Amino acid sequence: MKNALPLITAGILLCSFNTDSIQKSVTQANLKGKVRSIQESVYTAEAKVGDVEKGKLIYKDSTAFNENGDALKWRHFDGDGSLKKQTDWTFGDDNKITGALLKIGKDIDHDTLIYDASGNLIEEDIYKVAGRIATKYTYKYEGDYMTEAATYNGSSLKSKIVYSYGGSGKVFLEDHYSGNDINEKMAYTYNDKGDAIKVETYDPHGKLESKATFKYDEYDDAGNWRKCTKLVDDKPESITTREIEYY
Repeated sequence: MKNALPLITAGILLCSFNTDSIQKSVTQANLKGKVRSIQESVYTAEAKVGDVEKGKLIYKDSTAFNENGDALKWRHFDGDGSLKKQTDWTFGDDNKITGALLKIGKDIDHDTLIYDASGNLIEEDIYKVAGRIATKYTYKYEGDYMTEAATYNGSSLKSKIVYSYGGSGKVFLEDHYSGNDINEKMAYTYNDKGDAIKVETYDPHGKLESKATFKYDEYDDAGNWRKCTKLVDDKPESITTREIEYY
């Protein structure tokens, strides 16, 4: 099966495993080794004299994986510890993810995944009411890489992202569209471990709007980072810590 999703999608996976989108495997999350579970705690960053320290807990995410590296369940907790969102994935006879049960508060959605003959994820449908698609995601590929991810509300195109890849096989540029109109570009720079260290956001005319940088202070023996500090326009914004359990 080819890449189901780029390792970096719409700015996610930057000092956090889950934010706007949920990655469905350890590969998509750029995790190394046979990861059983990961818990990420995201804090505000407070600048001190000569240092940056953790402040208030913003949220906490936890994801469990099976031995094949596929996500089994995901939980999102607010800073006060209350459970706000959760996802439980379902599998077919071929051990491939076929859908998910999504809960946000008391709301329950159902997610169905569709693959092509090569095993590529090409469509994801979210049902809020049985038999009616509320949101649809479609994916296009060239060779081994996804080149476009689109979001539809019903039959109307809401947004899409077009991906460009570098020689390392990682996304180096994203073109973000609202409908069919481009509204921003995001350029990525990575370290030698494959983790993003800089993301620059430009307007449609090429003017730099913001710059986010990421500092990784700790790595474990498998090569996964354990602590990351995010700075936006050179000002500390957040600190993320990880607890990772392996098979």
